[in-house]
Parts: sequence; C-alpha cells; structure tokens
Amino acid sequence: YLRGRELYYRYTKDDNEQAIDLFKKSIALDSAYALAYAGLGDAYAQRVQRFSFPDAWNDSSLALAQQAIVLDPNIAEPYKALGLAYYQHGWLQKAMEQYRSAIELSPNFASPVANLSRILRDTGRLAEALPLMQKSIILNAGRATYYFELGLLYVYMVDDSLAEHWLRYSMRIQPDLTFPYSDLAKLYATQGKLNEAKELMDQSMTKAPDDPYVLVGAG
Repeated sequence: YLRGRELYYRYTKDDNEQAIDLFKKSIALDSAYALAYAGLGDAYAQRVQRFSFPDAWNDSSLALAQQAIVLDPNIAEPYKALGLAYYQHGWLQKAMEQYRSAIELSPNFASPVANLSRILRDTGRLAEALPLMQKSIILNAGRATYYFELGLLYVYMVDDSLAEHWLRYSMRIQPDLTFPYSDLAKLYATQGKLNEAKELMDQSMTKAPDDPYVLVGAG
C-alpha cells in the first residue's frame, strides 16, 4: 500500500498504473484493508482526471471510496477518496464536505487540504484558496504537485511573476511532471512570449508525446 501511495502521488500515467497494481495486491492480501480501497479509488479517479480514461472509471472510484468508509469510517483517506470521486462527478459541494471530513479526522493530511483549495480556486474563491494551498506545502514540502497548484493559483490571481516562480519550482522538484510545462507555456503565450512557450512544449512533447496535458498545452 505504501509503495502504491508513493507512486500515486507522482501523477504520471505509468506510476498511476503501477500504483493500481499494488493497491490490488494489497487488497488481495487483506480484503478488509480500507486504506487500499481508498488508494485504488483515488487511482481510478486519476485515470479520468489526468489521463483521459473513460468516465466509467469515476463510478468505480466512487464505489471503492464508499466501500473504504464502510470498512473503516474513522480514518481520513476514504473521505478524501470520496471527495475526489464526487469532484470527478462535478458534485463540488459534496466533494468539499468530504475533504473537510478528512481534514477533521487528520488535520495534517496535506492531500485533502490541497484538494479543498483547488475547488475554492475553481469556484473563484481565491482568497480562501491561497492559505490552504500554502498550508498543504507546509504539511508536505516535497510534493511537486502542490507547488504546481500554487503556481496555477497565482495564474488565476494574475500574478505572473509568482505564477512563473512556483511553476518552475515544481518542475525542478519533479522534472517528469508534465502539468507545469503546459501551464507555464500557456502563461508565456498570454504574455506574447511565443518562443519561450514553444520551447517548453517541444521539451514536453519529447518527454511525453501522448500526455493529454502536453497535447493541450502544445495546441
């Protein structure tokens, strides 16, 4: 399970698929292990959110998260997984409720803090989103995606300097993470820096030519 989580949080397609295999193996070893069901639910949701798998995987994610809560309603991870499943279905208020439940059970669990910030950002509540994303970095300073999300939040806030800083910082921490390249290229394009944008996307296309985020950014 722990190896699966390590891979899951790298947010690359290959790592996510390896995480799925490990979560399944964990469940095979212990069919009542709630954490493994939550992990598998998270990984199925990521298939759709980041890697363009069919929407049916969101239903599988929802079922696994609900099963995890039945198995152990006293830990945070199943509620975080259910929040992600609800988010994938577009049920943002229900997702926020589940993330808040996860945070209440485990205040130092960075993932639901970051995910709650993301929903607040997406719904225009930027002033509320910012301290939560900053808190997620304090709770887990080694996770590149949180710096990426902070950079993207500054894009929404039209603070190009800080946006560029944190997007590039996330790229330094995890060079194979594709999201920062695409969003930084989009930022450069809006600034008229087309050569810089093209250079970034050329790098990304070389690394991950089939990645949906890379293709959108290149487009």
